Amino acid sequence: MLATGGKHPAIVERTVGAGRVIAVMLTPLGDFPEGIQPYWRSPQWAQVLATCLRRLGEGAEKLSTATARKPNSEGGFTPESLLIESEDLPDEKLAAAILEAADGAVSADEAGTVLDVLIDSLGRIDDAELALSVVDRLAPVVDASCTPRALTLTTSQFEFVRVAGYRLLRFCGDPAQATLLVNALDNPNADIAREALLALGKTGDRGVVPKVEKLSRAGGNRLLAHLVLRQLGGDRESSAAWKAFIDGEKQAVGLTAARKSIQGDLYGGTSFKLTPAARKALTNQLRRVQRLETQARSDVAMFMRSLDGLTDEEVASLGPVLAESQSAAATMLAFSVLPKLSETQVQALRQALAAARLEELRWLSAK
Repeated sequence: MLATGGKHPAIVERTVGAGRVIAVMLTPLGDFPEGIQPYWRSPQWAQVLATCLRRLGEGAEKLSTATARKPNSEGGFTPESLLIESEDLPDEKLAAAILEAADGAVSADEAGTVLDVLIDSLGRIDDAELALSVVDRLAPVVDASCTPRALTLTTSQFEFVRVAGYRLLRFCGDPAQATLLVNALDNPNADIAREALLALGKTGDRGVVPKVEKLSRAGGNRLLAHLVLRQLGGDRESSAAWKAFIDGEKQAVGLTAARKSIQGDLYGGTSFKLTPAARKALTNQLRRVQRLETQARSDVAMFMRSLDGLTDEEVASLGPVLAESQSAAATMLAFSVLPKLSETQVQALRQALAAARLEELRWLSAK
């Protein structure tokens, strides 16, 4: 038990596997007497939550995603057994075997083996999501040695396989592919253009900075462009980056609302009235919105992870953006950034928030 409210548990903790879970057993809402400040409006409440988050993250920096992965248990497919048995497997079992072997890969060589089987088997598999699923599962162990397989995927006749190829290039981080990736930024397929942009951030090639800066000023990938500029060490247009984050979070929230609305139409109490054609149209619409929602959430999360080590200039540019915003996304950004700042930077940001339009942000200005 980490905190109590009177005689009752308020914040509790439990170890689960190799990690821990913290549960806040309080409800931050309700009526309260005039002149009384409820706990959730106290400036200290943000510090309590930040402390919980820091406690949850303790030791995470020591984790190696590559060494943490375990081979499959005896009897399951490993990359080696997949290579030997793939040709004899029935088509309907092949996809599951490839995914199982991908889960068990613990080195770049084993990842290459799984990718080789995937490439040779594409004509036998109907699952359009398989290539992306395999690439995502292999991400922790992939390196530049897998680049030839990625290039093979990018030339596939199937568009969804080409998307997987560009995503694999992101995980390979091969600087030699910078030109290919820059050219792909103009690809009419939005998913390929997005993956190419993210892959550029892993190349370390500062020669692509001007192209990325152009994308940071307009288009649907502004937030990702700012992320890539941070990764490449380009000039940071901080105010524009903060605004792009707020817009990105608003977009993610909007897509979540759209997804829930479609699910209500598709599975709600009157869904029995849908014609087969209407149900098919809604299902396709739901899949598209789910994909966009996942991307938007991923964009926001990746940008947030890049915010360690903010400069004084970046913090100075953040204050006015937060103070002027009337979006709940600004509150989320402020609460997320504060624990990452030095004491001097915290004080500077709090001063800027004293005149914020949002009440939640003005709370943070209190010492």
